[in-house]
Order: sequence, then C-alpha cells, then structure tokens
Amino acid sequence: MIRRMQAADIPAGMVLKEAAGWNQTEQDWANLLALEPEGCWVEEHQGEVVASTTAVCYGRELAWIGMVLVRPDFRRRGLGRGLVEHGLAWLEQRGVRQVKLDATENGLPLYEKLGFHQEGTIERWGGAKPRGMCVYGVHELELGSIAALDREAVGVDRSRLLEKLIKAFPGQCAWEPKEGFVLGRPGSEAYFLGPCSASDAETAGFLILQLTLRAAAKVFYWDLFPDQPAAAETARQLGFERRRGLIRMALRPETSVSGRPERVFAAAGFEYG
Repeated sequence: MIRRMQAADIPAGMVLKEAAGWNQTEQDWANLLALEPEGCWVEEHQGEVVASTTAVCYGRELAWIGMVLVRPDFRRRGLGRGLVEHGLAWLEQRGVRQVKLDATENGLPLYEKLGFHQEGTIERWGGAKPRGMCVYGVHELELGSIAALDREAVGVDRSRLLEKLIKAFPGQCAWEPKEGFVLGRPGSEAYFLGPCSASDAETAGFLILQLTLRAAAKVFYWDLFPDQPAAAETARQLGFERRRGLIRMALRPETSVSGRPERVFAAAGFEYG
C-alpha cells in the first residue's frame, strides 16, 4: 500500500537508506517532508515501511525525484517503479513541466522504461579536511542574495530549499556577496558540500575551502558535473577524488531549464538536484 510519508516514518526511512549505504540523516528526511509534505511517499507492507520516494517541486518549472529506496528483501517486486509512477502522476496533476533525477546504474533501466532520457552525468567526489587557516570573514547571511545567485546558475527558484537548509544547519555557509556561495550539512558518513554557485573557480575554491575548515568533520562529499571542468579541477586541487558516478535524467528532454551551468560548482544532493 502506497501512502504519504509522515514524520513518524523517518526512522524507517533511515533503515532504508542505511541498507543502501547513503549519506542522508534524519534531518534530511525532515527537510524533505517540510518542503513537500504531500510529495513524500512510502510503501507499507503488513505495517512495515519497505520502500520510499520523494518529489521536490521548484515552482512548476522543475521537480526532482529522489530517495527511491526499497528494502533489500522486497526488491525486484516493482515497488520502486510503483512509487515513482505514483510520484509522476502527482506531478502531472500539479502541472510540473519538467521532472529530473539522478539514477544509479541499477536504476537506469527502470527510469528509461518510464520515459526518462539520459542528460549527462554527475559525480560524487570525496576528500579529507584540507590543511590551512580560515581567513575569510563571515558575512551576515542574506537568503535573498543567495537565492538570486542560485537561480541565475540553475535556472529555477530554489529559495524554499535554500531557506530550509540554512535554517536547519545554521552557520553552515560561506558567502561572497554578488560572487558566490556554498552551503553544507552533516551526513551520516561524511559532511556534504553543496549547493555551490560562483562566478569563477577561484571564488568557488575559496568558499569551499573556508567552509571545510570551519566544519567539524574529517571526511567530505562533493557532487559535481564532470562536463563542468572547472569544478572537477577545483575539487582535485583541494585534494578530492572521484568516488562514484550517477546518470542525470530528464523526463522531457525537449523542455529545457535555462541557467548558467558554468557557475554550478556543486549540486544540492541527489535528492534535491
């Protein structure tokens, strides 16, 4: 039975993500529920949550499918497909023009059957805390300015997401007015860096270095696009290495979202885009 996810289901969601070896925390689940309380679903079997999926909308321009998880002993029964189809039907009713997701190699055949097309790749890089001194002065956080930088880069309004991340993880931000920003948040396995938008690689590298030095973590994850070579080179210079890759997919490739991809130095996470 598919039903809406509730806050009480977060522990079950953690069991699902632990089985998959993902990096999300209980706070990440809470953020998704707060952003789209009607866009988070679970499959329940005999009173137990055995699968999940989420959909986050950025206006009617774009929606992001994420957290497609199935308990290992319930896989290959069509539960993941059923949840994604349920989500797509809900998004269709809302009139969302484009739907995207980041697919693993195992999930790729399913999403292609559902009409998604490969758009590119996204890579997760990892690294240890760089050595150095934090010399960047922390400015007062202004959501409006950060949201404007983000929208220019990605082409859609993600201010609700940014506000939620900033409030949930206070102080986890480095910002250069009019030039760029990076947000961060703790994960169950590593501290996650992103999203990050910047006018150039030097600014992005400086902001990310500043945030890593401030964060109380030793291991970091950074999701970037390999076809944005400045991002990969910046990560390499900071000591990061490629860990894994996923396939970015779009349901309607003819429906474009205009942005400035050369300014995107880190994605917001596989569950957010």
